[in-house]
Amino acid sequence: MLKLYNSYTGEKYFYTLIGNVEDPLADGNIDILNINAKETQVRIIQIKNELNKDVTYSVETDLDDVISGENKFVLKANETYNYEMKVRPLLGKIYFGRIIFRDDQKSYKWYTVRIEAKSQIQPKMIEMKTVIRKGVFIELNLENPTNENTLFRIDFDTNLFLFGDRDVNIEANSSKIYNYYLLH
Repeated sequence: MLKLYNSYTGEKYFYTLIGNVEDPLADGNIDILNINAKETQVRIIQIKNELNKDVTYSVETDLDDVISGENKFVLKANETYNYEMKVRPLLGKIYFGRIIFRDDQKSYKWYTVRIEAKSQIQPKMIEMKTVIRKGVFIELNLENPTNENTLFRIDFDTNLFLFGDRDVNIEANSSKIYNYYLLH
């Protein structure tokens, strides 16, 4: 409660203060650059226990399809634990997330994680030739190695007289033949 008194006019004002607690800033940033997709890299995160008692930590991340490691560990009093974080991105792209170390007293330490993964798949040129007013039919094998259904968006220039589905849905851990047609 905040009380304000204006001595000149004799007015009194009473306010109820409401505070919003924000999460603390990250304890650090973990940048993993120059990693190839489908390759594993190990990073060590040092967690310090400055208490005079053992603490049990549980580990959470929002990048669980990319990051793995122990889910729980016990950190002895006044010691440092080297947490081994394994990183294995499936796709060549940039990942943003966090890893949180929560102790049994509900306190936590957390780190932002940025992973820049490079794709090992190099774009290939497919040469298609045909005679005027004849078509060429092409089949491509599309694979989905993930555990989730994936929608592939196909982008091609219709001015080149290419015809085919723009979207192809492929179920988890399976493949599908994609067909398109060139008419010249």
